[in-house]
Amino acid sequence: MDWGIFGFANLNSPACVVSTFRLKSGQPSEELFVQRVRRVVNHELGHTFGLLHCDQAGCLMRDAMGSIKTVDDGTGEFCIRCTRHIRQALRVKTVSRPGWEAALIVPPWSLMICRFHFPG
Repeated sequence: MDWGIFGFANLNSPACVVSTFRLKSGQPSEELFVQRVRRVVNHELGHTFGLLHCDQAGCLMRDAMGSIKTVDDGTGEFCIRCTRHIRQALRVKTVSRPGWEAALIVPPWSLMICRFHFPG
């Protein structure tokens, strides 16, 4: 049965689930498949940090509405508003490089390392 979802997360919860079943739609190249997985994982992690779906075209937090085309056509990046939210949520011990931000998160998420790509 196809439920039309790629992943699931509760807002501000410590876990999310991503299924690769629908990400294999259309027999993508390995590169495209990895891109899809990365985008959906980061989208679901966004929910764990309290982000709702975003209405900005191209934003990583845009609701895919069950369409792999939405995942493929997105930018793979958070919009400015979502970027601000994530940066605020990751204020605990952040380490930056140009265009990348990694964070060591401590409770309530225990120990988790997240890597996000931000525009600019």
